[in-house]
Amino acid sequence: MHKTTIYRRWGSKERLVAEALEAAESRIGAPDTGDVEGDLRALAHSIQATLSGREGVAAVHALVSGARASPEVRRIARRFWATRMDHVGAIVERGQLRRGTRTAEVIEHLAAPLYYQLLVRGEPPTEADADLAAAVVLAAARAGVFTAD
Repeated sequence: MHKTTIYRRWGSKERLVAEALEAAESRIGAPDTGDVEGDLRALAHSIQATLSGREGVAAVHALVSGARASPEVRRIARRFWATRMDHVGAIVERGQLRRGTRTAEVIEHLAAPLYYQLLVRGEPPTEADADLAAAVVLAAARAGVFTAD
């Protein structure tokens, strides 16, 4: 999205990021498909959908380019990631993963390849990317990679 489009529609990068994070937060719930594999896949797909949408792409690029300096954006981003941690925590605590699995590592390793696809490769992540991220995180979590043991 071009800089003039951002300013015409949102007024500032900060307002764009704030609006995009608030919209994403309201759309993304804690998936409960009945099994951890389905939950992780649903969560990965919600991240992928956000990073593939026009506003999501613009918000991520605005964050990377310095919008995080705004106190409003920092507050909203903290709330957004705290909500994500709660959602992943609910998945981790359902008892289908090893005891002691660290929630933060699950979300970081689930989201990282999707953000990498957008920010480093320059392409929005695909559904196949989301499926792969979920499968890798599930295998790692089941193997105890994300435990304190």
